Amino acid sequence: SNTNGIFNLYNIPAGTHELTFVKEGYITIKHEITVDGQKTTFVEAFMEISFPTVLTGETTEIKQSIATFHGNILDIGGSPITAYGHVWSVLKYPEIGDTLTDTTNNGTTTNIGEFSNRVDSLEVDTKYYIRAYAINSEGLSYGNELSFFTLAPGKESIINKSGKTFFRKLSNK
Repeated sequence: SNTNGIFNLYNIPAGTHELTFVKEGYITIKHEITVDGQKTTFVEAFMEISFPTVLTGETTEIKQSIATFHGNILDIGGSPITAYGHVWSVLKYPEIGDTLTDTTNNGTTTNIGEFSNRVDSLEVDTKYYIRAYAINSEGLSYGNELSFFTLAPGKESIINKSGKTFFRKLSNK
């Protein structure tokens, strides 16, 4: 083999063989080839693994202790996502494992696209900071930070036609 990814294979017995190509920092690519015992040249291209790209979406359905978080995996980074979800805190720039931080974990995926988490353990009338996150073999990526307030007792949220959330005090009637 050489550094250009061209491999010359000689004296391979007839049959089907699985070949695995590994290059550090790149995706491992496996191919199954059939040979007839003659010289075979195989060309392989490697795809570099990078951090996933994730976007934090707006928080919706905000109540006193409940909210729905949204996110979007824009790029998996060439390697399967091993964990993704949301991280939130009363402190700015929440990170997984920080004090006063909570996390959801939606599991693994090899797909891009939107996801959401409904959380029902929030404190009443509290400002939270939230970020979506995704982890692959290259590492951990966070989305943009957004903030929201849970409702105070006696208030409700209203979403207008443009999708903006407003709050109003409930009548005492």
